Amino acid sequence: MLEIKNVSVAYGDKKILERVSFSVKPGETVSIVGESGSGKSTLLKAVTGLLAEGVRLCEGAVTFEGMELSSMEPDQLRRLRGTKIATVYQQAGRSMDPVTKIGSQFYEALRTKGRISRSESEKRAIACMERLSLKEPERILHTYPVMLSGGTNQRVAIALAMVMEPSLILADEPTSALDVTVQVEVVETMKKLRENSNASILMVTHNMGVVAQMSDLVGVMYKGRLVEWGGCGPVLSRPLHPYTRLLMDSVLKMDGSVPQTKTRYREEAGVGCPFYARCPAVAKVCGIRMPSMREAPDSRLVMCHDTDRG
Repeated sequence: MLEIKNVSVAYGDKKILERVSFSVKPGETVSIVGESGSGKSTLLKAVTGLLAEGVRLCEGAVTFEGMELSSMEPDQLRRLRGTKIATVYQQAGRSMDPVTKIGSQFYEALRTKGRISRSESEKRAIACMERLSLKEPERILHTYPVMLSGGTNQRVAIALAMVMEPSLILADEPTSALDVTVQVEVVETMKKLRENSNASILMVTHNMGVVAQMSDLVGVMYKGRLVEWGGCGPVLSRPLHPYTRLLMDSVLKMDGSVPQTKTRYREEAGVGCPFYARCPAVAKVCGIRMPSMREAPDSRLVMCHDTDRG
């Protein structure tokens, strides 16, 4: 479905992403996690060719259903966006037109696939929202985004993405800025999306609970590099890379205990592992040589000199 191979993205001479590689199969949900500034959202923008001015894909290739997106003309990419590849943005209410009713926004989206009447557009929109368990879809169609709650807007945005029957959905922090109960609703909506279609989902998020409930595979990014990759269960329950372990140690526990992280700060090595300055288990080689992505005993991939940790 989607292959990202040795992708590097740069702003001027500074690399934001460095040789990122992974693939997404049909029907899979892949989550990319990491702290702010790790390059997660930049990765999604590199897939759709929506990098900011001055930011460029300087190495590697992005291939979708056998088509190399990274070499496509802008007009070709525009025809794929919203039809074959859809995006669910963070705080979806801001990505929708506030002065256009929801029904008209469904109509405008469906018109990109060909001629369609208003009545047929409404039927397809209502059917889509019903499949995602949105209540009162007819009322929603005649409502402006500003009149809906943040959670409903986010679920409507998922329906807008799904109505085009895309092969791939990119989700950029789909539960961010929502309270816990609304997050549950959005997660349930995305799970129904998986049940009702064979679309692949590539999601970036900080929310480990969402990752645990939805993901088949997880990639962990640090400073623009993929440092761990593997099945959701093993990565979250027994992290191998020291940074992944740090992420999991920082997750709030249900018993109310305060996370105890073991971060240590030392002078940057300049060469070697990008996590050298913060790693609690650093070795001499870590400051001298960049680790390669190696296969761990349980088939996970880990960018660490010691793949036996965990």
